[in-house]
Amino acid sequence: MGGLGPQARIVLVERLATEVEANFEAILQLITRKMGVPLTVSRVLHGQKALKSTRQACAAAMVWIEQREGYQPALVRQRPIGTVVAIALWNGPFLQAL
Repeated sequence: MGGLGPQARIVLVERLATEVEANFEAILQLITRKMGVPLTVSRVLHGQKALKSTRQACAAAMVWIEQREGYQPALVRQRPIGTVVAIALWNGPFLQAL
């Protein structure tokens, strides 16, 4: 994916989220069996929140270039500056995978 631009990456991630949504119940069953959490917990924490976070990230990423008017017009660009390091929670593998 390194050669793809931001818009192409967003489209791919949105397609992934749509596929996950189509197979939502089967995926939740797998998470529940693997982690031993109740299905209701899997549905909220690992399903709905993961999909919502993914779609919100895609929406936020859509704003890559913004034209601002004012005293002097400016073009504001968001550019990645490097790798982000995070401490991964043990109980959120599905959200991390998305």
